[in-house]
Amino acid sequence: MTWMNVERIPRALTVIFSLALMSATAYGAHKSIENIAGTACRTGVHQQPKGPFAVFVFCDDALGTNIAVFYSELGVPRVEKWTLTRRFWQSEKWGTDVQSIAWMPNRNFLVVATSEMYGTGAVYLLDLEKQTAITLAELQACESQIQSISEHAVSVAVSDCEHTTPSKMLVLPFPSTVRK
Repeated sequence: MTWMNVERIPRALTVIFSLALMSATAYGAHKSIENIAGTACRTGVHQQPKGPFAVFVFCDDALGTNIAVFYSELGVPRVEKWTLTRRFWQSEKWGTDVQSIAWMPNRNFLVVATSEMYGTGAVYLLDLEKQTAITLAELQACESQIQSISEHAVSVAVSDCEHTTPSKMLVLPFPSTVRK
């Protein structure tokens, strides 16, 4: 039996610790994308990274995952649609049977992917300050998971009701009026 050289143990531990730290940092970087359907669902507040908005997630079991957006740091109203008595925004169109959400980096926009089971099976771009929603794509898919997001586009893995693995990957560009 060959034993590891004792002098290499501290170096090996340093490498392992460094990899774990990089992995934890990478995990934090992807906190802007959340799978909120099924067993991944966590009821409660899901705060926008470095922003004033949040999503309240309702894990409604067999009825799917439903959401409402709110201005969590409201204080004195600074945006016309949000007031002290109008803190929540919810829509049957984009708030029902949500599969995943993604916060656009450095902007007050949220991408919402829904299922067609109880929802619309579409992907939406929400302008949180103006409380408006744009349909990016009508996928008519059982599952649509957001994979990545930038200031220009979002990529979504789509699967039909027959298969659990994604059948296609779509890159959905944001309208030019939204891009920086």
